[in-house]
Parts: sequence; structure tokens; C-alpha cells
Amino acid sequence: MTGPDASTQVTPDRPRPRFARPSPRWLLLVPAIGLTIGWLREAGRAARVAVAASRRELDEVDAAIRRIDEESKRVDADYNRAIERAWLDFDPPTSEAARQERARLAGSWEIESIQGRVRRSQEPVFWRLTFADDGTVTEEIRHAKPFDQLRTTTHYFRIDPGRSPGSIDMTNGSIGPPYNRGFYRLDGDRLTLAFDRSQRRPDDFGKSPGRRILVFRRVDPKKAAK
Repeated sequence: MTGPDASTQVTPDRPRPRFARPSPRWLLLVPAIGLTIGWLREAGRAARVAVAASRRELDEVDAAIRRIDEESKRVDADYNRAIERAWLDFDPPTSEAARQERARLAGSWEIESIQGRVRRSQEPVFWRLTFADDGTVTEEIRHAKPFDQLRTTTHYFRIDPGRSPGSIDMTNGSIGPPYNRGFYRLDGDRLTLAFDRSQRRPDDFGKSPGRRILVFRRVDPKKAAK
């Protein structure tokens, strides 16, 4: 066996080693540090509670804004329908010729060609009009601009086949006038519409700045039902 290390033995000539004692000044900081850590923890908890409360309040405000927006849209839509219906009832197409012409128009029509200046982002990649004999037309349209979605809108229209060419007036979804005033020509399965950006009725189907000539082709009822 080997004896204890001579370096660790305590002898009369080698006193017991002493360790440095902490200064009293540092001992006074220990309670302060503990208090500071506790305060920081409480402050963190209070901050988390405040953030959660703020998020709840923001969610409630956001939900209230959405409800107000939806109610406003519903009221606007109801008002627009009332205005458009009143416009149609004020001057209804009561002639027998108009009723027969509306029956000929009844059905779905898809865009075939557009004559007139159209910005590329506003060029429709899908455009369908569905006429009903009660004086309403449902428009389905989606433009070429990125992320554009299919939009469906119901308008009211009236026609006067007694003119040459026949005239057509169509509401554009706004409250009251102006309306889209134009001409139409029905030739078998092809429907041609002429409108002007000025909202005034064009003189004819000829080309002119601001004039747009729309050619639609009738959709087979089986395809329209899909």
C-alpha cells in the first residue's frame, strides 16, 4: 500500500489550508439579485397576459368588422336589387315583340370575340351571359389577370326589337344610373352586342374609339348545365 500523499498531509510545519471568504459586499447583492429575478418573472407573466388579452381584443374587433362588412354588403345588394327592379318595372318591355325576343334570347351565351381596345389584364378568359325571360341576365366572368376568380353577377335588361338595330339596356350593378345602353343583333346561335364606354347608345355596330363589340355564341343547354 502506498501512504497518503505528502502534499495533503497536515503537519505542524504545514498548517491547514485556508479558503478565501466572500466579501460582505457581495453577500449584500444576493437578496437584490433574487428580487430582480422574481420581478423579471412577474413582469414576463404580466406581459404574456397582456399580449393574450390584446390578441383576444383584436380578434373581437376583427370579427366585429367582418360582421359589419358582411351586413353592409347585404344591405347594398338588397338596395341595388330594389333599385334595378324598380327601374325595370318603371318601363317594362310589355310588347308582344319584346316578349318573343326575350324568349329567343333565353339561355346561355359564351364570348367568342371582342372588338375594341381591351387591356391585357382585363381580357376575359371566360365570359358567359345567361338570359332569362323574366328580364334578368346572369353574368359569369373571369379575367386574365393573375389570381382572378370567377365572379357571378345578376343584372336586369330590357330590349326594344322595334328599333333597327334592336336596342338593349342593361344594369351594371351600380346604384341607379348610368346603365349600359347599346344595340344587339341576334342571328341564329350568334349574339352581337355593341356598347360604348361613355354609357351612351352607339350609333351602329361600326368601329369607333371607346366602342366595344361583343360576339357571343349560344351554349348547348347540356354544357351550360354542367
